[in-house]
Amino acid sequence: MLFDLGLNIDYKNKNIVDFNKKYTLMRKKRGLKIVEQLKKNGWHIKTSELKRKVIVRPHLALAVIKHPKNKTRLIKEFDHLPNFSEFISAYITPGKAGFVNKTFHLTPNQAIKVIKKAGGLAIICHPGSKTPEFNYTKQYLNNILKFKFDGLEVYSPEHTAQDTKYFLNI
Repeated sequence: MLFDLGLNIDYKNKNIVDFNKKYTLMRKKRGLKIVEQLKKNGWHIKTSELKRKVIVRPHLALAVIKHPKNKTRLIKEFDHLPNFSEFISAYITPGKAGFVNKTFHLTPNQAIKVIKKAGGLAIICHPGSKTPEFNYTKQYLNNILKFKFDGLEVYSPEHTAQDTKYFLNI
């Protein structure tokens, strides 16, 4: 998994439109399955948070956190009201009660090709991420550097001084 950003995309381009329809539907289906898993685990869901075109884990976490019936349980389990990242880590990551596997995967090279076909610039985002799900090894990054992307995020709060220096020299 890698985050790519497409700049200057022709948003009416057939490739982008078709891609967006397909992946939006798949993400929404996964989001609704996660909702069911969270409900089975006893969480109440604030449905106004789900009235979105795409439902992703931060939206789902907020749908739980913002529901008033969950406040007592959240404080009991977290010792405070968690932010969405804390809730995701506790409930919507692999092996946790609310997690649902993705049925779709987009490789970095596929994402870059879709962006390029739509006339955009492909930027690799968060290459120095150190979260449990997005902890990129140097080997993984070296493989990505073989692709024809247009930019790389260098400055980020997630990057160490060593990361920044490394990314500047690419």
